[in-house]
Amino acid sequence: MFAPIKLVIAGTICELLQATDSRFVELRGPIENVEDFYRSIDCAAVPMRASTGLKIKTGEALSLGVPIVSLTHAFEGYEPADTLHQLPDFEAMANALVDLSFAARDRLDVLAEASRTSYAVTAAAIERSFRETARRIRAAAPSIV
Repeated sequence: MFAPIKLVIAGTICELLQATDSRFVELRGPIENVEDFYRSIDCAAVPMRASTGLKIKTGEALSLGVPIVSLTHAFEGYEPADTLHQLPDFEAMANALVDLSFAARDRLDVLAEASRTSYAVTAAAIERSFRETARRIRAAAPSIV
């Protein structure tokens, strides 16, 4: 589709990928400053379809208000705030990235706001969970050894 996209891949995953001389792919390797990295990109693509635990890349991007395009799995544990946070498969994700690359710049602004919203809603849910856990501990304190 000749979309105006450059994939910037960072982290130790680059060690598993072969170097490329494509102007459409950049392998940065390990990142010293995560915030600087996220500020240098227009959008974070999180193509996780299987993993365990907290999705750190999703959390990092959300906490910095970066627009995110991701598979549904990458948002487990977070509250999605845009349809692009819940894509079903790699094909849908690739199509969404192409569409986004041709969309007006304000679509990225909307997606960034969705990330900020998702972060705020998720943070509030975590805070409620901590408060409820503390309440239950206080209520059961005599039985805890």
